[in-house]
Amino acid sequence: MGNCFGKPKSDNFSGSGQTLANANSTPAPKPVIAAPNKPVSASYAPTPAQGRVVGGSSPAPSSNDPRVAAAMAAEERLRSSQSKSQKGKLGKQLDAQKSQSHNKVLDETSRETRLARDADANVEVRTWN
Repeated sequence: MGNCFGKPKSDNFSGSGQTLANANSTPAPKPVIAAPNKPVSASYAPTPAQGRVVGGSSPAPSSNDPRVAAAMAAEERLRSSQSKSQKGKLGKQLDAQKSQSHNKVLDETSRETRLARDADANVEVRTWN
C-alpha cells in the first residue's frame, strides 16, 4: 500500500554500493586556528590603585556593590533567624525536636508506628465480613 498523492521513487540503493573496506581513507583537513590579536585586560581592579595602609581603617564599602548588599542581607537574615521572639509554630517544633535525645526520638517514632499499625488493624476488623 502506498500514499495515493505520492510519486513513485526510485530505489534508495539503486546505485553502486561501497563497503567499509573500500572506503576512501583520506583524513579530514585540520581546522586552522587563528592566533589571538592581543590579550584583553581586565576592566575591574580588585584593589585600589593607591593601595592600603597596613593597620589603617579601610574605606566604607559602596552600597551600590551587589556583593556588599548580598552580604548585608545575609547578615540581617542571620540576625532575624537567631532571635527567639520571632519563631513561629514550625520554629518551635524544630527547637523541640533538636532538644530531644536519640532515645527519645526512637521512642517517639516507635509510638507513631505502633499507633499506625493499630489503626490499620482496627480498619481490617471493621471491614471483615
